[in-house]
Amino acid sequence: MQQVLALDLCTSTAHAAVIRMDESGVTVLETHSAKIRIPASPLQVESDEDGEPLSPPAEEEASGLMPLLEQFEELWSGSIVIVNSRDYLSLLLTLPFKDKKTVDKIIDLELQDMIPFAVEDFLVDHRFVKSTGENQHRIHVSMLPRHEVASLLALCRSAALEPHYVTSAGSALGGLYECCRDSLDSNAVLLYFLDDSAVLCGVADGQVFIDRTVPFAQLSDEGDTQKQFELVRAELYKTICHWELEEEIAFTSLYCISNTELAHEILNEDFPRRIQFITDIDTLTKTSGAPLLGLASQYALHGKHLEPLTDFRVREFAFKPQIQRLIQGVRPLFAPLALTLVFCMLFLAASFILEEIKISSQRRAMIEQVAPYLPGAQSLTSDADIVSYVQNQVAVAERELTQLGSPSSLSPLDLFKEVSRAIAKAQSKTKDLGIDAISIDANGIVIEGYAPDYSQAEQLNRVLERQSQLFCNINRETRSVAGRGSRGFRFTVTLCEV
Repeated sequence: MQQVLALDLCTSTAHAAVIRMDESGVTVLETHSAKIRIPASPLQVESDEDGEPLSPPAEEEASGLMPLLEQFEELWSGSIVIVNSRDYLSLLLTLPFKDKKTVDKIIDLELQDMIPFAVEDFLVDHRFVKSTGENQHRIHVSMLPRHEVASLLALCRSAALEPHYVTSAGSALGGLYECCRDSLDSNAVLLYFLDDSAVLCGVADGQVFIDRTVPFAQLSDEGDTQKQFELVRAELYKTICHWELEEEIAFTSLYCISNTELAHEILNEDFPRRIQFITDIDTLTKTSGAPLLGLASQYALHGKHLEPLTDFRVREFAFKPQIQRLIQGVRPLFAPLALTLVFCMLFLAASFILEEIKISSQRRAMIEQVAPYLPGAQSLTSDADIVSYVQNQVAVAERELTQLGSPSSLSPLDLFKEVSRAIAKAQSKTKDLGIDAISIDANGIVIEGYAPDYSQAEQLNRVLERQSQLFCNINRETRSVAGRGSRGFRFTVTLCEV
């Protein structure tokens, strides 16, 4: 079961109804009416000699729709708007293909060769009707000025309404036929009269295939009412005959949905075809109190999984239900998502501050460790200056080491590394072994240190002897160490020639 809002803007008095659709049929739950005028676009507003608009601004005209919708107590999940325009055009084309995307690519070019005005000024909708042979497909094309569609949607959106469908009065007649097809002939024409126009819908072999709007004002500007009726009568008859000739059919019935004085005066005994006036629309459509043409039946098309003959929610005005449903579904989550986002931002900010504090602490500790060996670094403040200073000191040390000659294939820096490893290995076995100085010259290496006794100093001697490929001759001497209570030693190591 679903409830939809149907809005009829075919006349200056707008009719709106909330309709419920279920297995038992279509029921009109609530109806309201109000005087509404669709806001004029800049192309429609007439101006005086000074360029000032003669009609009220669009914002003032559009303000009447919100009070109309606010009267409803029933809720709806979908909406459809029925419009009627004196500039509405429709026709049938025969094309060698029926795929919607393919037709979209060429339809404007096809129409431009057939009509005497610019196609880009119109919003074009098309619908496949039937196939008449191999590679012969009948396509129904409907056109409405773009600015009229834009003005209509602006009116609806000013009242927070986003219609699912925007269809024509003729298409609504087609919906009426679909709703009560069991009671109507399969080859028929349906007519409906508005204040300023007549609406027709053609049905062939049980399928709605064409519609048309005949505006009274375009037929004659004369004040003679009878002459006006004669012109309308002739135009309706020509339209019916043209459809029969084009489709090679004969309409067996002509139904008039409007049981009004205007309809009876136009479709009098002078009309060449017999007209059947339908007075029990509610019974045929199985609705309860349907207030206007096709109001309930048009959405019955949607309930039967059929598309209306005309829908102007296409191209730049296309209705995107996925996006709308996504917004509706996400909207309740906006508040918790915002709170989560704020919490994440605060967490990231706190983590950043703590990390900065940790890095600063490590930086200070490193400076304290390096400062005794690099006195010039104490006066530096930035990390870049400290790194540059250390790199310069290392470069100076490397230059001094490279100036030293050595019979070994290793560089002085590599020799220093090997000696340092040997000392560390000896100290791992003799914890009280200390080193005072290491000297590297062209002939060898001199290591001066101290130990509690000479037996512990022998540990270093044994480690050096194991690297016989580097150190060929190791000479140990004793030396005095003032104030330590330890035995001093000096190892003179001769490098192996390679």
